[in-house]
Amino acid sequence: MALRVSHRGGPGCWEGVLRAADGSVAWACGHHHANRNQSTFTSGRAATSCAGLMLMLIEKPDYLQTMREWTQRYARSRADFETVRLLEAFAPVADELRRAK
Repeated sequence: MALRVSHRGGPGCWEGVLRAADGSVAWACGHHHANRNQSTFTSGRAATSCAGLMLMLIEKPDYLQTMREWTQRYARSRADFETVRLLEAFAPVADELRRAK
């Protein structure tokens, strides 16, 4: 199953999703990412970044461990640690999606 990063939602409130080749949603992040300009129909980067992290976990099973090691050595901001926490939360679902491929 080939997956691609996408988004869904409406003005100012977007959700990151992975879509299958037929366009159906294989996974949705489950939380909404606000766009800076609430009046536009342009999806925010955070939604597609969230889906991109999940896709990376599916395609590269060792990505979480790599990010943990990188964070221990080089992390300088809270955002680095938050990314690892997000990856840890996504890991069980990524395993399921990897097996479904």
